[in-house]
Amino acid sequence: MVGNAPLQVSFNPAADGYRLVLTGAVLNIPHPQRLYFTGDVLTAIIYDQLSLNPSVAEIKLLTAKKLQPAIFREDGGNGFVVKFTELPPLKNPPTGNRRLGRVEIVSENDNSLRLTFFSTGNVPLNYKVSRFTAPERLALDFPATALGIDNEIALPYGPATRLRASQFTWEPLQARVVLDLNANYAAYEQAQDSPYTLRVLITPSAAEKLPPVVPAVSAAAVAASPAVSTTTAPPRVSVLEGVRVAIIAGHGGSDPGAVSKRGHKEKDLTLAIAKRLQTLLREKGAVALLNREGDEGMSLDDQAQFAESNKADLLVSVHLNSFVNETASGAETFYYKPVDYALAKSVHEELLKITGQKDRGLRKSMLHNLNHTTMPGVLIEPLFMSNPKEEKLILTPEFQQKLVQGIVAGLEQYLRNKN
Repeated sequence: MVGNAPLQVSFNPAADGYRLVLTGAVLNIPHPQRLYFTGDVLTAIIYDQLSLNPSVAEIKLLTAKKLQPAIFREDGGNGFVVKFTELPPLKNPPTGNRRLGRVEIVSENDNSLRLTFFSTGNVPLNYKVSRFTAPERLALDFPATALGIDNEIALPYGPATRLRASQFTWEPLQARVVLDLNANYAAYEQAQDSPYTLRVLITPSAAEKLPPVVPAVSAAAVAASPAVSTTTAPPRVSVLEGVRVAIIAGHGGSDPGAVSKRGHKEKDLTLAIAKRLQTLLREKGAVALLNREGDEGMSLDDQAQFAESNKADLLVSVHLNSFVNETASGAETFYYKPVDYALAKSVHEELLKITGQKDRGLRKSMLHNLNHTTMPGVLIEPLFMSNPKEEKLILTPEFQQKLVQGIVAGLEQYLRNKN
């Protein structure tokens, strides 16, 4: 759906599908109109001009079954695409009709941004706020809540760069919103206007408010200083600039993954590695999307859907190996789809080069993250937690950093070869 100017869209559930309301829009097509489809997903599209003063148009999408909707902005905000993914029925559906249905974004001045989230159901909006650093971001979790806002909203203001939203889990039902903040800015909760709203204010952090200390320099000292000619080299741009990379931190929640004899859990180490990888990728200019920020469980289906719904260009799934024989060691890298192989080969080669790990080779395996996604993907298992020496190695920040450097070098090599 494309307009000649940015579209303001609200997305709400209906009894037989979904209802999109376009504020400030005038339909340039015959209306009212009803289009029918054969199939078991989308059965009809109904669009109409509800009013001209103010200008409000409506599009109804009638569906035959329970689906997960996702909205993606296109054409600089002038257009949007609605994508539906089939979902199994909830085992324990939430009571009430709580839905995160609207977000209001207001730039109060050049240095602050206010966001208000609204529940469109008849149940108060519950939430949990988590703050993360390096890079600075704010995660808002809404339990027992369905998502009804855009999956990604660019924020053209100083304090923040982007809002990302997802139906983080379906069993139990939970929506998540992540705000990517610029350096020297912090986000704070504000008092709610009602139990059906949440307000967040983004302002300069305390450190940013303090003026820099500049030492006094006398005119005589300036005159006496030698003239120096300097040349600034142009910044190097990585081939990862703008590339969307989905990072899956293996296991989490009630699934610990492998557990070493010393009690270290795979889920904790994969998250630590994934966060380092996200940071390094962002330094390279990539859009690095991490599937979990803490010890949350996420099904394999949800992991694959996370990568698909976020329109990832590449997928990296981080795991650690384990075996009954403690002497087993080295790095294995997995692929499945034909498009995975070149990526896996580049990542494996660079990872071995930088970490010095024993080469256990590339392996083709029908792993869920690779089999149920469409973008090139790779699953790494760089060492064995069951090997005491390698367990000790993965616990060091130095080796973790070498590991992510190898992964990033492999992604860059793959993109250079592809281009």
